[in-house]
Amino acid sequence: MTFALDMAVVWTLVAVIVLIALDTSLGWLLSFSRGEFDLRKAPQFLRTNILPYVGSLVLLATGAMALDGIKAIFYPAAAAASGAFLVDIKDKLISIFGKIDFA
Repeated sequence: MTFALDMAVVWTLVAVIVLIALDTSLGWLLSFSRGEFDLRKAPQFLRTNILPYVGSLVLLATGAMALDGIKAIFYPAAAAASGAFLVDIKDKLISIFGKIDFA
């Protein structure tokens, strides 16, 4: 078993973490604008809703760089997390800007 820095894995991990950070930022912005933001709840939110995704993906990415077989788990997991956070981001953007009609 050798560890080789695979830039495809690194960039995939970075992209998902950026989506997670964007979703979190938009959520906090929305809750702040509605007067619902409570800074005391932020650590628990990070511990229960953010760190499990980031930690799991970092572990899978590390494993994917050490063992090729783990890539078969990492990429679908990253795609699933990306999809979930993209849908949340879309919903939050609609809440901020309203629905855009292209017709």
